[in-house]
Amino acid sequence: MHSISGPNLKSYGTLDFLSGKVEATGTHHSSVSTMKIAHGIMNTISWGIVMPIGAIVARNFKGFGPAWFCVHVSCQILGSLGGIVGSVTGLVLGHKSSRIEYKGHKCIGITLMSLAIVQVLAGFLLRPKPDHKYRRFWNLFHYALGYTAIVLGIVRFDILEPPKSWRYAYMGILAALVFLGVVGAAFTHWNNKRTHAAKTQLEQRADETV
Repeated sequence: MHSISGPNLKSYGTLDFLSGKVEATGTHHSSVSTMKIAHGIMNTISWGIVMPIGAIVARNFKGFGPAWFCVHVSCQILGSLGGIVGSVTGLVLGHKSSRIEYKGHKCIGITLMSLAIVQVLAGFLLRPKPDHKYRRFWNLFHYALGYTAIVLGIVRFDILEPPKSWRYAYMGILAALVFLGVVGAAFTHWNNKRTHAAKTQLEQRADETV
């Protein structure tokens, strides 16, 4: 039996048995196709590229001083806003394509949109000061939401089985992000080691002076 789900419903038509003519009535309009491409690109860039960059910067580039925080916040805000717009676009697409439904993709999209809203609000309205007794718990909450959003964003890209060219391109981007993370981790280790050595040297000089 012919499948009647997913891509099989992207095009359909009506058959006039009297005239023998077939009329294509269910092909996607160019506007819907354009919206679908925009939805995919926007979500991939937001959830799968910009937000991971923000996380990598926060994790491994604090040695650059306050600049890391500005980059981190900018990436997370831009990623969240772009992701929310992309998710809303997806909901509109779902409404226009009532015969086609990707439940897993839709659930992940709604979850990501919710996580983004909570993350931004928690970051601006609920973030305690660094020396506050609850800052540790807030950090854990912040990290959990952020990494969950990143993982879901990557999974969401692959769940619809995109063309191989898109998949290979994104795999290359992920490899570049992993490389950036490794370089950042190495820099952090070197910077911490240098700072510790300088501090130890100052303490030794202070002891010798005394």
